[in-house]
Amino acid sequence: ELAHTYADEMQEELQSESDEQSITEDTAAEQIPMLEVTETGEVDVTEPPENAEGESPPQDTEPSDVRKHLITFRVNDAELEAINKRYAETSFRSRGDFCRYSALTVMNVEEDTEDIKQIARYISSISNSFNQVAHRVNKGGKLYDEDIADMIDTQNKIDLLLKYLDTLFEVIEFKVQIKKADKSEWKELLELQKKVFMSLYKKYEDNETTPIFESEEHFKERFDSGDYYKILYGEKLIGGVNVKLIEPGKMKLRIINILQEYENKKKIKIKYRSNNGMISVCSNDGLKLAKGEFIVLLDNDDMLDKNSLYYVVEALNNNLKLDFIYTDEDKMDINGNFFEPHFKPDFSPDTFYAMNYICHMACIRKSLIDKVSGFRKEYDGAQDYDLFLRILDITNNIYHIPRILYHWREIPTSTSFALGNKSYAYLAGKKALIDEFKRKKIEVEILDNKTSSTYLVKYKHDNPLVSIIIPMKDKVNITRTCIDSLLNKNTYQNFEIIIVDNNSCEEETFLYFEELKKYKNIKILEVKEEFNYSRLNNLAVKKARGEYILLLNNDTEVKSPDFLDWMVGYASQDHIACVGLKLLYKDLKVQHAGVVLSYGGVAGHVFVTSSNKDIGIFNRLSMPYDYSAVTAACLMIKKEKYLEIGGFDEKLKVALNDVDLNLKALDKGYYNVCLNNIEMFHYESKSRGYEDTKEKAERFKTEQDYMLKKWGKKLEKDKFFSSNYF
Repeated sequence: ELAHTYADEMQEELQSESDEQSITEDTAAEQIPMLEVTETGEVDVTEPPENAEGESPPQDTEPSDVRKHLITFRVNDAELEAINKRYAETSFRSRGDFCRYSALTVMNVEEDTEDIKQIARYISSISNSFNQVAHRVNKGGKLYDEDIADMIDTQNKIDLLLKYLDTLFEVIEFKVQIKKADKSEWKELLELQKKVFMSLYKKYEDNETTPIFESEEHFKERFDSGDYYKILYGEKLIGGVNVKLIEPGKMKLRIINILQEYENKKKIKIKYRSNNGMISVCSNDGLKLAKGEFIVLLDNDDMLDKNSLYYVVEALNNNLKLDFIYTDEDKMDINGNFFEPHFKPDFSPDTFYAMNYICHMACIRKSLIDKVSGFRKEYDGAQDYDLFLRILDITNNIYHIPRILYHWREIPTSTSFALGNKSYAYLAGKKALIDEFKRKKIEVEILDNKTSSTYLVKYKHDNPLVSIIIPMKDKVNITRTCIDSLLNKNTYQNFEIIIVDNNSCEEETFLYFEELKKYKNIKILEVKEEFNYSRLNNLAVKKARGEYILLLNNDTEVKSPDFLDWMVGYASQDHIACVGLKLLYKDLKVQHAGVVLSYGGVAGHVFVTSSNKDIGIFNRLSMPYDYSAVTAACLMIKKEKYLEIGGFDEKLKVALNDVDLNLKALDKGYYNVCLNNIEMFHYESKSRGYEDTKEKAERFKTEQDYMLKKWGKKLEKDKFFSSNYF
């Protein structure tokens, strides 16, 4: 209904212009030159061919009807067969004209880059495909079966175009200046773009709720309609953006004047409050006004990207079950300069418990907000964190759009400038987190992070037995340092140590084993086979009596005395499989703080050689963070889960076996977490040495190839760490 209403409005406007100029839309389209982009990037402009008799194409169709252009841009074979032939002819023409106009626009730009040429090549090739069919039809005035087949053949090209559309419109909007194409041509281009985009959207109504409290006039920027594209991407194409400006108390006259400017616009609703109800009460008033299926939350001094709701609707079109969508964001200073981009991970529950990394932009199904009774005023300052926690208790249908679609304005009094500006917000967030675990009936202690304004969730447990598995071969001094630190520096006492001796031959080693016999909780497991790290650990796990397994290199040393206490707490959670921690070189530089897929090959350690005092990108070095993988140099997992996922793959004898183990855990639906608030020394490869021989290099390549074949595309993109950071 919205599409047809909009079509009628456009039809009236276009018909009026057509009457004035005495020209129909079809003949106007014939005047647009066809484009041919060569491999060198040059544009060959040719006039459309005439029909076989050298005359203009027959005008046997009724006057232009904009509805004809609203045919779905991407159609399947069954729909194509059902299309009325005259209707399909118009569809061919509208598609070709849209692509031709767009290609012309892109090539008439000031920035002559290869990217722009490449986009133009895509669009021009699709334009020519459509127009060839359209001209062939016009020659005889009929549509043949082969024409339908031609359109089917272009569908793959259309798919590619859809992937490039966001890039195209950013180029048009932000990066180009039109040199040619006069005002009337530009307007026609916009009309054609609107027609095509209208057909891409299903009907979703997003309500943008904005509380206002004696704010500066920053928020006015969002609603001014001077920029044509704000209409293109906002009100007109999404099916209605109802913006609720809720005024919570007495306001300066200038703010009231601004509100009144918008009050007459039918898509903006305003409720004036007689008293200051603060953020939660005010936002709940907005929710009562909202009629849409989804709610988008926007602070009064921030900015949504112009493409934001387009990508939200795109996500919903791809998955109708989504309940919660969030995006990346950045900050914006008072002069409108963007900085500090936050490229977020896909949903990461343990990261979220440490801080509200979701923050902006959040789009939530309204029925779920109503189900949890909206915002709670006792959590003002962290009301969104409290709401998100309660929403995510009742749905797993959460989706991350990896694009910066929200600009958080930094002013001296905002939390974007410094969380200390609103210390009550930190305390309210802590209160919300405590309440969360009470609902879940999980015993925790919520600690303040001394290095950053984040929370540290410490899980309580019943001190289960931990089996610590340490493979080794000779070099006793290294192993002795590790064992001594476990016995003397570690505060968790319910553990056993299984030393896996793999072909030791030095007398000093056997003397040390004799020395260890006095400890009832230390066992020696001899494995006289060629070195295979995966097999050594699999054999040891079978012998382990503990409920939890700690895989530990012999070249490590305890630094944080309570490391086992923390690791057991996290490994005991139902949603977690592998637990790691921050590993440091002797000079206190970072050796491991999480493993990222596709980083330096199959996978790699991030933040290597960073100072242990560095809190990292968005606190990644100072708090628990979900990662795709953690190193087996120090990795804890519940024995039951280790066996469930099949343990180590023994085809991976030396390298990447820990990455494989973590990936198998992810495949089972578990999360892997790195506790970067806890530290241990790792003197890395001191026992076996480095991959510095030809034989070792060849073996490593073989194992890399095996991983690439086994996991394929899953290694290409890390869900928990954006490639924008490396």
